[in-house]
Amino acid sequence: MAESRLGHFLLRAVGLQLVLLGLWWTVLYQPSIGLLRLIAEVPFTLLLTNPSKSTLEVDSSSGDWNFSIPVNTVVKDSPQSNSAVQVDAIDFAAPAENVAPFTTGWFVYLGLALSVPITKDSTRRTLKGLLFQTAISALAVFTYAEVNARGTLAHLHRVPDPVGLWFLNFVYHIDYLVIPYASPFLLILWTHPEWWPKLIGIRTPGFSIRFSG
Repeated sequence: MAESRLGHFLLRAVGLQLVLLGLWWTVLYQPSIGLLRLIAEVPFTLLLTNPSKSTLEVDSSSGDWNFSIPVNTVVKDSPQSNSAVQVDAIDFAAPAENVAPFTTGWFVYLGLALSVPITKDSTRRTLKGLLFQTAISALAVFTYAEVNARGTLAHLHRVPDPVGLWFLNFVYHIDYLVIPYASPFLLILWTHPEWWPKLIGIRTPGFSIRFSG
């Protein structure tokens, strides 16, 4: 009986993931990127100041995200100049598909949250999780832009710092390859504590954990 319930739960979870991610890919791809663009403005506005131009703009024709990240530094050993070079900002463009992974967290989290029985309390906790997932996605985009800008800046030196480059590469991989996919699972364990016991076969009547012999 327990194995049957566990199998049903896993089948429901996997099915919801397929449905929601399919919906994201076929219908909500562009709307979710547009929403990500709006929420990303928050950390860029609060944490960066670039008086010369906007830190983030989207090309209406290509859909590319154009970043302008202020660095306000002087490169004293530029290979292209014998004198110091003032660098106010690093500008670069990213195709929309490069930032699309930061939108998947909403759909993965929602699929996991809907796998458990829906009640008024679970709905409240699901909304809280979506709010935190939104904040995580916005900060991940900010980190993506900042790391790319710092990496470009590092290569403006005649001899880039290898330790600094390694660290930037490490942060980039965590931000781009781990956070978008791991954060929904960590959030579901926090907002829906009854989710994990279902996987390990612990009965939790009334949200109290009791081991069965």
